[in-house]
Amino acid sequence: MSLYFPAVAPAERDKLGLALAGGGFRASLFHVGVLRRMAELDLLRYVEVLSTVSGGSIVGALYILMLKERLDAKANLTRDEYVDLVRNLEKVFVSGIQKDLRTRLLMNPLGMLSVLLSHDGLSRRMGRIYQRYLYRGTVDALRAQDQNLPKGNAIGRWLWPGWIPLRGMRFRPGGEEINVGIDSYNDEALKRQGIPGSAIPNFIMNSTTLNSGAPFRFSSVEIGDPRLGYFRYDEIDLLKSRKNLIERPISELLAMLNGNVRPQLNNEPLPVALALWWLTRDTQQTKPPQDEWKHLFGNPATANVIDSMCKTNLGRLRQLKLPAWYVRKGSERHPVVTGGVSDPQQHLARFNRVLREVEPTVDPGITSAITNAVTKKDPLAGCGKTNVSRSII
Repeated sequence: MSLYFPAVAPAERDKLGLALAGGGFRASLFHVGVLRRMAELDLLRYVEVLSTVSGGSIVGALYILMLKERLDAKANLTRDEYVDLVRNLEKVFVSGIQKDLRTRLLMNPLGMLSVLLSHDGLSRRMGRIYQRYLYRGTVDALRAQDQNLPKGNAIGRWLWPGWIPLRGMRFRPGGEEINVGIDSYNDEALKRQGIPGSAIPNFIMNSTTLNSGAPFRFSSVEIGDPRLGYFRYDEIDLLKSRKNLIERPISELLAMLNGNVRPQLNNEPLPVALALWWLTRDTQQTKPPQDEWKHLFGNPATANVIDSMCKTNLGRLRQLKLPAWYVRKGSERHPVVTGGVSDPQQHLARFNRVLREVEPTVDPGITSAITNAVTKKDPLAGCGKTNVSRSII
């Protein structure tokens, strides 16, 4: 879903982002103080991005849940309402940590037995403790308020109280869906005459992938890292398929590439090559084998683009994915999701500009294929053998 992505032409105004660092409960308590002072100064209404890690994510998630509960009921909050929100947050948070949550994790014999005998890990157990003692009340209130949130059955709510899917944290200010880009929504809200309205924060939780050391990000829009790419909430089936490919034997992946075995993901060889590269890479192999890319695309110039994407930084990849997603998927939404831009040619122009920044020698066949797809108003057509838009996304 594109609601949390900026419009093609960003508004010419200052924007406020808030980063909550890690450091366990000490950091969390410090951040509670930061939120309280910002509420007193009436600055929280201007926060458009909330980026957190570790201890900052614990309190940041609670703040976003409480803010969603209030903004979904009333699209714009007053200064006093922000102050009251943070006071409630402080009360819930302090009450939770006073229960000595870490000791509850280690001193629960049934919980530790579950860790030893099942796929449950200590981190998952700790997460459930957070859900029970920190998030439960707010999540229950949200479920009662928002009929779109999954309710689950009574047994599930008893076993996992306080659980909510990340995609369920998307805001519906005043109970209404946001049908334009969030950047456009915030721009209008903060330009109100008199007291500005309330911006909707883009909440991003940051972590690290243990098996690769790469950064990994969670949000209500998408999850992923710069090495494996990003998946949107409505691409969960695709994510499961690619995970299944990575778990397959190398011999079976080679058979798929050679055409001896039918590929398991939409008959496309690209994810198979990516999975094979992921399984066989070592310290000397920093990019996919060239033979595989020639098999996939048949054009060395196209392979150069993919090489650049594998090396480029996170910001550049995200900039490239946004207009590519709008070109492919945005026009399929009902109501149409435009990111605040009515002309799809602007998304195409942005895509071509960023693509040339990533790879200056890009094959003209790539941009022409995308142009044909946009002109025909068929995001999946006109890509020929290169299947360019799919490979980029």
